[in-house]
Amino acid sequence: MKKLYCLLLIVFSVTTLLSQSNTGLVEAVKNSASRYQFFDKKTGLKVNDLSWEETEPFVNGFARVFSDSKWGFVDLSGNLIVSTRYEAARNFYNNLAAVRLNSKWGFINEKGKAVIPFEYDILFDLKETVTAGHKNNKWFLIDRQGTAVKQLNADIIWGFKNGVSKITSNGRSGTMNTKGEIISWDAVLPANQKSRFTGLRTNNTQNGTCPANIDFEDGNFTNWSCDTGQVAAVGTTNVITVFPNRQPQYSAQQQAYYHCGKHPGGHRSLRILSDQSARWKRLCSQTGK
Repeated sequence: MKKLYCLLLIVFSVTTLLSQSNTGLVEAVKNSASRYQFFDKKTGLKVNDLSWEETEPFVNGFARVFSDSKWGFVDLSGNLIVSTRYEAARNFYNNLAAVRLNSKWGFINEKGKAVIPFEYDILFDLKETVTAGHKNNKWFLIDRQGTAVKQLNADIIWGFKNGVSKITSNGRSGTMNTKGEIISWDAVLPANQKSRFTGLRTNNTQNGTCPANIDFEDGNFTNWSCDTGQVAAVGTTNVITVFPNRQPQYSAQQQAYYHCGKHPGGHRSLRILSDQSARWKRLCSQTGK
């Protein structure tokens, strides 16, 4: 019985720690100056005098904070552990976070020390044993020590998930493993079955229609899902990085969009928005099929 009690206690402790890593011991509350401060959830007391323009949810033990056009990180107690000095920042995975400084991406550890140097135009989160980075018009396989272990033969890489990344090379799509080896290629479609916008055949190609509200003809965002992200050029291709859990805020005066028009087979489009300080590029993708 005592062993069973100890086992249950250990399971409860682990579950509690995992829960806290995603929620934190504190919560961000907007004050009278429209800035956010962290308060202890149990006592209701303010944890420190720091305040932020924006705060993000806790992920893997840390939350991103934003002030004076720069990003940093706080720990589960709301204490600043990485100063707000980065132009952009993404969440920690495997104890490393991708951040941008002087228009280049690198990785920092939980103490804010640079582990992978700031030299990449595109850098995916290190959710696997390796990740992919793009610099000098080339893609590289990068390990957790920051070593570019291999140059990759691909035009576009989409980031690893469960040990596999989608890639595009010479106009052909396929998949790659974490060793940088090609494991499959998609079938090559005849030219008359390709959409000039997506490069793939779609259900709407033959009837030549777009989904409802693709041109915002309803005057709202019906059939659209919106996230914040950025666009980077890889040769002649735009690669879009979306920041999860971040919803754009905008007004009618701040909107400018590029849409598909009435083209055959167009089932996706982008709407790009910026606020007055031009901090964000906001991306919306059509969810209608």
